[in-house]
Amino acid sequence: LEDIVLSGVEVHSSFFSYAFNNYNSNYGISSYEGITDFPELYFTVLTKRNIFNPLLTYVLPLILIAFILFAVQMMMSKEEKKNSLFGVNPSVVLATCSGLFFSVLVAHTALRGSFEVNEVLYIEYFAFVLYFMIMVVTINSYLFSLNDNLKIVQFGDNLIPKLIFWPIVLIVLLAVTVKLFY
Repeated sequence: LEDIVLSGVEVHSSFFSYAFNNYNSNYGISSYEGITDFPELYFTVLTKRNIFNPLLTYVLPLILIAFILFAVQMMMSKEEKKNSLFGVNPSVVLATCSGLFFSVLVAHTALRGSFEVNEVLYIEYFAFVLYFMIMVVTINSYLFSLNDNLKIVQFGDNLIPKLIFWPIVLIVLLAVTVKLFY
């Protein structure tokens, strides 16, 4: 077992076993009648996947991008003191969100390239949620700076969008988790 090299997988044990099988096929031989309870030898290898590396490689950068996106959301303000301190305006938010979008896109592409599957992986939903939140923060920045009549965005210096950022992210991820695993 020491000679087996599997990336990201730890081999725990291996063993032989056999099972009795019945076949309905004649295997192309017309005179073959088949054997019942035919013993077959099996070789089984028990492995355990190392989850730390994929989490560190794919999920941690997405979590950091979410925190940066939240920080951008928190820095948006119409107060002169905060504006002079942070210098956040819609063009800065758009530039930051564009950079974050491409960061998520690169991480998502690397994830898709490392797993050869045809369906959407659970980890990919983190990237989908971030795509959505980048769009929401960009639209919120535009509405906050442009429209003084929209009370939900203007209340408390953009307080409601700042308060609902994490609940939206976590509720969407919870909904995805429940839908996929239950």
